Amino acid sequence: MQAFPATGCALSSLLYAQIAILDEVKSTQLGYGLGLALGAKMAAPEKHVINVMGDAAFGMAGLDIETAVRSEIPILTIVLNNGIMTHYDKYMPYASKHWASNKLSGDYAKVADGLGAYTETVHTPDELPVTIQRAIAANKEGQPAVLQAMTKGEETVSRY
Repeated sequence: MQAFPATGCALSSLLYAQIAILDEVKSTQLGYGLGLALGAKMAAPEKHVINVMGDAAFGMAGLDIETAVRSEIPILTIVLNNGIMTHYDKYMPYASKHWASNKLSGDYAKVADGLGAYTETVHTPDELPVTIQRAIAANKEGQPAVLQAMTKGEETVSRY
């Protein structure tokens, strides 16, 4: 069994595998999955723990990768980097228009590398399986890993 902290997206296809999902799907506390992943790994160090988060969530809590490195908590974090906070233009129209508060930028793999994690950036779906294998190998050596998956910004997303 694996612990898999999800972040606000429907992961029903994963229910067919032997996993545990730690998540409150309707929650909006950006980045809390990273803390869940660290706790899950500490509670069950023999299990693989994968945290999936968006770029905005990493911006809120990503520095906790330093905690994972310093405390030798080898989790895998996959950052979905689409460069946008979807729907925030509707909720914060003035801030989005005048200060681009819904736009994100940054190379989160470089941030995680600077914190001491194993990192890679994925540009195509075909790269993902082998990069996940390398990240898990780093985890087995005791090193936290961060994979940055470059994705397309979407205005229409699942409401789950």
